[in-house]
Amino acid sequence: MKSKSRLQLYPHYTVITDVSPTSVLFYIRQSDALLLPLLLLSWYTLLSIIPQSEAQLPKSRDNDDNDEKDGGTPSKLRPWTGTQEPHSTLSSQTFSRHYSTDALPNGLYQTNGRHQANGVLVRNSGGLHEDLDFPNNTRSLARKKTITWMRPHDMCSRPQFRLTSIGSPLTSGELPEPVGPGDPNLLAAIGCLSQFPRLLERVAPPDQTFDAASGYNGMFRFRFWQWGRWIEVRVDDRLPTRDDRPAYMHCIQGDVFWTALLEKAYAKLYGGYAFLKYGNVGRAIQDLTGAVVQSVPPSAPLLGGAVPRSTLLLAISAHDKGTKRRRSGGLLPEHPYCVTGLARVRTTAPSESSESSNGGANDTNLVRLRSPWAGGEYGGVWCGAWSERSWEWNALSERDRELLASRSQHEGEFWMSVPEFLQRFTVIWLAHIGPDDWALEPALHSRSPWRAALAIRQWRAGFNAGGPHKYVETTATNPQFRVRVPNGSPGKAHIVVAVAQRYECYRSRNTEIHPIGFTIYEVPPGMPRVTPQYVSEQMPLDFAELQHQREVVTFFALPPGDFVVLPHSTQHRDGKFLLRILADQHADVWEVNEDNLVIHNIAGEFGEDRAMDYRFLYKLRTRFPAEIDAVQLQQILRSPICGLTRLKTFSTINGPALDLCRALLALRDPSLGGRLSIENVPPLVALMKFWKAAFRRCGPSSSGTLSLTRSIWSSKISSYCLRGVLWAGGATASNKVLEALVGRFSRSRHITLEGYLMCMAKLHLAHERFHSLDSKAKANPLTLEEMILMTIYS
Repeated sequence: MKSKSRLQLYPHYTVITDVSPTSVLFYIRQSDALLLPLLLLSWYTLLSIIPQSEAQLPKSRDNDDNDEKDGGTPSKLRPWTGTQEPHSTLSSQTFSRHYSTDALPNGLYQTNGRHQANGVLVRNSGGLHEDLDFPNNTRSLARKKTITWMRPHDMCSRPQFRLTSIGSPLTSGELPEPVGPGDPNLLAAIGCLSQFPRLLERVAPPDQTFDAASGYNGMFRFRFWQWGRWIEVRVDDRLPTRDDRPAYMHCIQGDVFWTALLEKAYAKLYGGYAFLKYGNVGRAIQDLTGAVVQSVPPSAPLLGGAVPRSTLLLAISAHDKGTKRRRSGGLLPEHPYCVTGLARVRTTAPSESSESSNGGANDTNLVRLRSPWAGGEYGGVWCGAWSERSWEWNALSERDRELLASRSQHEGEFWMSVPEFLQRFTVIWLAHIGPDDWALEPALHSRSPWRAALAIRQWRAGFNAGGPHKYVETTATNPQFRVRVPNGSPGKAHIVVAVAQRYECYRSRNTEIHPIGFTIYEVPPGMPRVTPQYVSEQMPLDFAELQHQREVVTFFALPPGDFVVLPHSTQHRDGKFLLRILADQHADVWEVNEDNLVIHNIAGEFGEDRAMDYRFLYKLRTRFPAEIDAVQLQQILRSPICGLTRLKTFSTINGPALDLCRALLALRDPSLGGRLSIENVPPLVALMKFWKAAFRRCGPSSSGTLSLTRSIWSSKISSYCLRGVLWAGGATASNKVLEALVGRFSRSRHITLEGYLMCMAKLHLAHERFHSLDSKAKANPLTLEEMILMTIYS
């Protein structure tokens, strides 16, 4: 597979300057001395207003007195924008009030001219950071109630970021309250990651502290995954509180604040606490893990296919109608539970989930779940059938009980029958972890890793934005990715296909989300790519319908064979997308692409007139000199002496443009002299005849692919057909080269005959220049002058 494209990022700087009341005196001229008393009076009035406006600035309660002693001089922001990349999302660096910058790792942080997620972090007079981009006002809140912004030191004497050491799972006291007022989607994601410390530490680095001796400065950093890369969001530790406790998500143990700060950073990423309600569990899990996430209804076959692999399963319990917080069998309603294992036991009593066997015994399928809040006051552990104190559990043999108990390694794990599970849980979120994260997290090493392929590509109107499979003539132009399950594989291969469009987190409910999807075709092993003819004759193996989602994901079980995945959006829509394909170890994935090839003597091999037309050459010699330039070549192609019936269209008034004649002349001018021997004109005309015939062989279609008029120079074809027309003319181009040709020579998603001839001429010329350059470089290095001449003349 080709190397994936990368995003280039450029920093956005924000310079903070101080304003001194006395600096205005330097601008007073001597001629304005009479106005000095009036000016001083106005300035005195301004100074009396400054303390009132300063009270609205975000400040720490601990340093109000110090600020008043210092004079209360506010800071003004003067943005200075350097070079920016329009598609990036978060700011890369920020300057503090003292013009210091923090060194950040390369490749993690992005910029956006519309929104700075890291904002402006300034130090107040007490040395603590204040985030001016996420101020302490009602705009940042989800509820317009009485809120007091406080730092953790104002809520308790010895606040802590986390309790456990690095690499250890979270304790029950570090988990957020499951019935608290925080974002329920983020709550579910944290509960899912509570037993995967390495994955969680990547989001919330554990080396942060509230101890001033260890570097506490009022600023905390968190990382989130956004469209293929990790970004960092920094916030200060001023939290919205009510009754001296965090008003939103907070840990069960009151002096631990990492969840409250994490939720604040997450709210800043999306523009405020109020915008978190527009998310869902899958989006929160993906933002914290970078996994491929999908939601499916509970089913027994799904459990058997996903549990053994590096896939996190998060099941959401059902909610009984007419109740709010009532527990059903010990389960917390509408709360996440992690699916951690499967088992089959043999019992003598009949069961709904049992399979009959010899001797009246039955096999019962069990599923193991874990409640992240077990051990605390909230519990949430199942106490029904197959729990440790149930009669079903006691009916097992001692050996079976010990075996099942040994598999439950974490506190809060319990067993439940599969039918009971399907009845009490409404949805399962699957988070497929990639191979890099599998290697990072030791807790996942007992599971089989996925094999991943990732590509960042784009749809471009007129080139590869062919739309879904109902557009038979253009859908084959979509980017194609091949999946091969080799023969001899042990059973079917499990494949996960995910297509994500480019999105912006900041206030994403106002961001336009376009419909996206993909189609899968099963193809013969010898077919290099899916063609329009194949699409018209064969139905797709499966497809994901267009959905207005950030990412569309589907789980497949494919038999041995070759398959092609075509990601698509609506027809003719530009946009970038991220494709991720996860497969078993015995499946191969690569992007379908062609080599850049041309057949130089194709006109002589397939042309109708193989011999040189000496009469045509004689006429040329009698009217033109032995060497001609591009203007004279244009006159020849426009004049009646071309003579042949098949070339009558070349004698029209419009005729070939001068740029086309220059490109044709360069094909037979290796010395770069700008002249063409008259003997080379008939071969050029024969080559143009062949290319014209290939252009016309596209044929008109019901969708108007080819439009022919009285003049062949006015005819045009859809630019989606360019790949096929190039092949008919004896050339093939890679995806990148074909995209460049469409961008250079198409207009309104169509290519005229002259544009097509320019494409062919440029391709032939590029191949000739490359081979001459390659042969020369072996003997003598290419000089700068020669490179400039070849670039200009081509």
